[in-house]
Amino acid sequence: MALIDCSSSAINNTEERNEKLVRSKMEAWKNGQGAFFDLLSEQVQWTLAGRSPVSGVYTSREEFLKKSIAPITQRLQTAITPTSVDLILAKGNQVILVWQGEVTAKNGDSYKNTYCWNMTFENDSIIKATAFLDTYELVRLLNNEANGTTRN
Repeated sequence: MALIDCSSSAINNTEERNEKLVRSKMEAWKNGQGAFFDLLSEQVQWTLAGRSPVSGVYTSREEFLKKSIAPITQRLQTAITPTSVDLILAKGNQVILVWQGEVTAKNGDSYKNTYCWNMTFENDSIIKATAFLDTYELVRLLNNEANGTTRN
């Protein structure tokens, strides 16, 4: 019979490790030195909330990247990167991440969005996540419409 360490120090260590992992990945991504989605388990369940063409539940890393991320990045001049990280909150194996991103779309318009990701970690990988964002702005990007801000 295996014993599970439910002590507060074990929970705090998990929380601290997960918070540091997310913070370091976001910093690397912001500096163009890494991809946040490297943290995804191969069998991740990623839910993109809302009613956009890419909203839905994805049950693998490959499916999520191919059916959700690829259609978005195809419309961008470069990959989106965080402009700010507003919150990283770890509780047990859960991490809440709130961040802002901005990038120029291929049509020259600015694409800005705010993201809130609720992620569950296991063995330093994301096994489940729900992503919230302004899907109105996402749909405008996917439809090649202006985001309200254009480059000068």
